[in-house]
Amino acid sequence: MAKKKTTTLAKPAENTLAQRPEFLQTEEIVGMEELSKYVIPQRIRIAQSGSPATVLERFHPADVYLAPSLMPVLQSETDRAGDLVEGAQDVILFVPVFFFVEYVTWNAVSKMGSGEPAILARSYDPKSVIAIKSRDPAQREEKTKDGIIRHTEHLCYAVSLLGVDGIADDELMLMTFQRASHSAGMNLAGLLKMRRAPLYGCVVEARVVYKTKQAWNWYELACSNPETISPWVNDPAQFRGYAEQHTTFRDLHSAQKLRVDHDAEDPEDEDKGEF
Repeated sequence: MAKKKTTTLAKPAENTLAQRPEFLQTEEIVGMEELSKYVIPQRIRIAQSGSPATVLERFHPADVYLAPSLMPVLQSETDRAGDLVEGAQDVILFVPVFFFVEYVTWNAVSKMGSGEPAILARSYDPKSVIAIKSRDPAQREEKTKDGIIRHTEHLCYAVSLLGVDGIADDELMLMTFQRASHSAGMNLAGLLKMRRAPLYGCVVEARVVYKTKQAWNWYELACSNPETISPWVNDPAQFRGYAEQHTTFRDLHSAQKLRVDHDAEDPEDEDKGEF
């Protein structure tokens, strides 16, 4: 098991993005027309012991935040060794609005940060060479003179976070699962299929869990049916709003104008083994 960090870290900063000046709350939203044609939603991330210093200056390992804004979502309770305190964890409630898969070829870790791109190629096409290689254990990794490049399947859920300070229900974020967390993303897919209802009519809860594999340890999100609230979107107006968002994101995806900011990935977080 990898050695855990026990360094005392700064307490997460308050969510200043939620403190919009009062005069701005009544202003018409203008200047965003062209931006809305190209959507790169923020990603739901978990701080890891190997996360960049800019993250660990604001969050403890196991805390959940949005990237790249560093907006806090959930503060996890951990002991001095970094283990989650049993029974002390809050959950994240969300509605999955749209699902898609992206296939990415990652550069060798040794080349990241050297001025070369972290991503060598990406595709939405399940029949693409990247997709085929990502699903084949024999082709998933390729050795080069600079190291190993990896072909990875990313399961991407555009979700509406419920009850998070400063985040509106109609502001969708991306919850992604790849490599070590791929099985958690598949479990979420299976959970949703069992509902036998529109994707965006379901309410799901997620909690941070601690995982280990060989020499690695990390935190990931484990999703399940809610235990304290209804597992359904019960408000017809809210449901219709999610349905419209689903259509919008589906059209953006078809036009290849929906992008995932994978450049914020931590190399350590991405190298825990295969699914």
